[in-house]
Formats: sequence, C-alpha cells, structure tokens
Amino acid sequence: MKQLFIYILLLFMTVACKKIDKLTHFYLNYQTRVTIEQTDISGISFDVRSSIIPTNSDSIFTAQHTSADHVNQIILKQVSLFIVNTDSIQPGTIQSIEIYVLGEGSSDKLIAWTYHITNEMYAPFILSTTTDDLIDYLKKPQIQYRIHGELSGDQVFNIILNIETQYFSSATIVSER
Repeated sequence: MKQLFIYILLLFMTVACKKIDKLTHFYLNYQTRVTIEQTDISGISFDVRSSIIPTNSDSIFTAQHTSADHVNQIILKQVSLFIVNTDSIQPGTIQSIEIYVLGEGSSDKLIAWTYHITNEMYAPFILSTTTDDLIDYLKKPQIQYRIHGELSGDQVFNIILNIETQYFSSATIVSER
C-alpha cells in the first residue's frame, strides 16, 4: 500500500511540475521586413536595419502573470528568413547573412548567421543561432535588427527579406495578493 501511495505521489508531483513549467515558460514572436536597395550596396556587401519593433514585453509579461523583474532568461529559439520577391532575384545572389539585435543603450549582438548560402532562394534560409541569454535586449520597449551580408554581384535591386524570430522565455510567476 505504501508503494502505491509513493507512486501516486510521484505521478502527482510530475504532473504538477509540468503544469508549472507551462505557466512559467512562454514565447515572444516578432516579424519584420527589410529591403536591400541598390543604394545600400557598396561592392558586394550590404548592411541594412529593420524598422524599430515594439517588444510589448511589459504587456506580454503581464499576460503571463509575471513582470520584467521576474523573467529569468530569454533565448532565441528560431529565426526564419526568406526572400519575399524571389521571382526577380537570381539564385545564389545572397552569399551570407548575419542578423544582429540592437537594443537601446546596448551594443549590437550577433544572434543568427549563415555563411554558405547555396541556391536556396525559394525556401527559408537555415541560420545558426546564438545560445546566449538575450534578456537585456528583449526586456526593453523596442528592438531593431541589423542585417549584414554578402552578395554575388552588384546588379541587385530591392531584395525584400522577411524575418521572423521566436524567443523562449522562462519566468517566475508573480503571486497576487
């Protein structure tokens, strides 16, 4: 009988821990577009910035029953980057890409990169991502991305890139009094 009680107790604790994880783990998703224009290109490299993206972090944290002070970490889980106007861009035009996150009062932080793009013009680019904690960037009211890369030539006009990022956050639940 004692063994049955211990098994039931262990099962209950496991289920309870998983439910707590669901309450303390959540995602922050952002999407933006950037345009690489002919004027942005000097030689074969480019460096463009996205528009400023509101993080809405305070409202996201509130909806998750926590606050910025109780967020433990924010890790980049996924970056999807693809060319919107593929019909006007020749395969192999983009050779490499680096994506940096910029935050108010913080230095540029490399978060995603690929240095060997083949002819993947019609599918999202596969990028390596940092495993660093990005809490100092995502707790701020806004972020911006800087995209740096290399092109195969200088006859490129208006490449539109769509960037989607997903960040994983873990936090402590703020108890209501």
